[in-house]
Amino acid sequence: MRVTVAIAVITIASSGLVMTASAYATQVIPKGVEFTNDKIEQGGKPQACIVTVAIVNPPAPEVVNFQFMVFANQRQAFKVTAGDMNWSNASLVAKRIADADFFTGAFNHPNAFEKKITMEGQLVAFLVDESLILDFPNAFFGGNFSIRFRRTDVSDERIYEIGQQPGQGIRAGFNDCLHSM
Repeated sequence: MRVTVAIAVITIASSGLVMTASAYATQVIPKGVEFTNDKIEQGGKPQACIVTVAIVNPPAPEVVNFQFMVFANQRQAFKVTAGDMNWSNASLVAKRIADADFFTGAFNHPNAFEKKITMEGQLVAFLVDESLILDFPNAFFGGNFSIRFRRTDVSDERIYEIGQQPGQGIRAGFNDCLHSM
């Protein structure tokens, strides 16, 4: 009984969050989501372990990459990049990000991140609230998360609803990377 009530409360809270955010942003449920493992190495040793989420929604031109990152110093971050794809000739033009957030029904902490825009126009957000050091990875790997962002060339915000989680192979690859740091 308690589990059912907890699930109902989370579902209601999640629905309320989406409904509130949807009033100010365009909701997108993408047709294609692919998770991959990446890492940044220095001297053959990982300095950052990364799970990249490639998000496409053809025929819409916008493509989004979201990266969940853990660095050798244990800092956690996410990075958002976006661009417009010409599907007929497979050319991509990068677009600058103005702002972005990551959230789930249970994890909604936009002020817990220090955000920076790179020279290339990507947004990198470092987790600065140490009380969320376990909650952030759990929210990402638990799936059913949302990425809210705004580009500098488009006035409206978009919320991409990712309704899946990284598979076991991606989780294992990420954990292997963490253990090799």
